[in-house]
Amino acid sequence: MTAIPKRKQFILIPLYILIITCCYTFAQETTSAKNRSEPAIDEGLVDGLAASVNGESITVHDVFMGVPDQLRLMAYNDETRGKSREEAFQAAYEASLEECIDRKLVVQAYWEGEQRVPQHIIDQAVNGIIETRYGGDSAALQEDLAKSRMTFKDWRKIIEEQTIIRSMRQTFVGSNIHISPNAIATEYAERKRDLVVPEKLHVFILAIVADEAFATNYASFKSRIAAGEEFVDIAKEMSVDTLADAGGDYGWIVPKDMFAPALADAVMSLKDGDYSDPVELAGKNYIMHRAGTRAEKEITLREAQAEIERELYNKEAERIYKSWMDRLRNEARIKTYNYF
Repeated sequence: MTAIPKRKQFILIPLYILIITCCYTFAQETTSAKNRSEPAIDEGLVDGLAASVNGESITVHDVFMGVPDQLRLMAYNDETRGKSREEAFQAAYEASLEECIDRKLVVQAYWEGEQRVPQHIIDQAVNGIIETRYGGDSAALQEDLAKSRMTFKDWRKIIEEQTIIRSMRQTFVGSNIHISPNAIATEYAERKRDLVVPEKLHVFILAIVADEAFATNYASFKSRIAAGEEFVDIAKEMSVDTLADAGGDYGWIVPKDMFAPALADAVMSLKDGDYSDPVELAGKNYIMHRAGTRAEKEITLREAQAEIERELYNKEAERIYKSWMDRLRNEARIKTYNYF
């Protein structure tokens, strides 16, 4: 089972409406095709069940609600980015189903235990969403709920379950994570060679349109530089680059991460204080100015500590969460229905 990312704090109902409608359209097309070719239809498809967990149902609709999030995650995954529409939908559906099962198990574990989230905490979560997402306008929320065919009671139950899940994660995961200074120091020592701030250049750019007037404009630029005028002032007046108003100042950057190869090579070949010859690119001639250099340097343990601690925390949280979910799954009665 793949690790399930932490769920978002808010249910973005308006965004889901359009995407879920598309999911339903696709699902209906798939169902119609199956009906034509396969007389025997899975019982889960008939009654709308996607799974049951210890006798409690997870509906196909429940799973569809999580499909948009899974599709967005897949867009950043190299392994799934090239899938066809049908393959992408099936993968997103299956991932959402696994997440629904996990949530159901966590909520069941909550109600089997004695710890309870105070009602005022749930009220705060509900009111917080209404305030931040709808400017305190409950009528606007009700309008969105009506569009998604959801009652306020059902929506509140979703928020309550989200609050319960966050509480349970803190109890069973967060409270059991302890990252020691020795662990941070060991991780730093192992990665020290790769923990560097790359060389950065302070770069300015002046762009002149590559037309019949270029020779005259370039001659004017060289004359003004020779007379001691500041590059920034000339760029503000002459440049057609997007940062002309800032005097062509691109700040301290790694050129190869920012510019096309021709421009990056031009500025990296300069010495501090020098200007490049014009570099023609996409109908413009670019004059690069290297104003300064910050040499590559190692990141100290003190500088890297917060980031390393965060990475170790997340890794340990994932390990503990997976172990916890594996235990809940092993103790549960789970049945899934083949939707495809």
